Amino acid sequence: PPPYRLIAVFLGLLCVVSLTGFIIQSVYCNGFLHVNQSQSSLPRRNELDDLSANYSALAAAHEKLVEEKEELKRENERLLSLNTDINLKEIQSPERLCKLCPQDWEFFQSKCYHFSTGRLSWRDSQADCRSQGADLVVIDSRLEQLFISRQSKGGSYWIGLSDAASEGTWLWVNGARETGGYWMPRQPDNHRGREDCAMIASRAVRNWNDEECGRTLSWICEAE
Repeated sequence: PPPYRLIAVFLGLLCVVSLTGFIIQSVYCNGFLHVNQSQSSLPRRNELDDLSANYSALAAAHEKLVEEKEELKRENERLLSLNTDINLKEIQSPERLCKLCPQDWEFFQSKCYHFSTGRLSWRDSQADCRSQGADLVVIDSRLEQLFISRQSKGGSYWIGLSDAASEGTWLWVNGARETGGYWMPRQPDNHRGREDCAMIASRAVRNWNDEECGRTLSWICEAE
């Protein structure tokens, strides 16, 4: 065949080969870009999932705190509504009129209570009460809890409750077992594994908290 025909055929084959190579390269590049984009977006998706989970946890915690706040508010309202009744019972009691309690002790429902001004450990507080013919206070009724909460005026005081003998088994100093009580929300928690003695820490009705027995606080003695 004439030379120009061979040249034309050669050029045609060259174009076909070039076009085929271009197509293959384009397909490869598109695939590579797609894979690369997918891989680069994976950490962002994981981060978004983590943020979403954290938000859900925070929202749940916030809702729980709101519920606890409302419960404490209702308890405080009940405490205020009962204060008048407690005062009347205390004032009208014959024992109160006869001043059966020692000086600086408070009378309530046939018992005497001393709210200390000093600070001692739980065990030393109990020893001080014993030296006066009393014990750390044993709270065995809602009315007594309301009285103690009011008279404490928001201070921190030891009460006669401990689980030092057996973790999780709360016993009063008279040997009675406490199975309910007026614990603060999420208490007792035995923080750091060393909180074995009970205290009150506010004027709210649910104001019990577990604390390290060696901490020095004021205390409440109770005598029959």
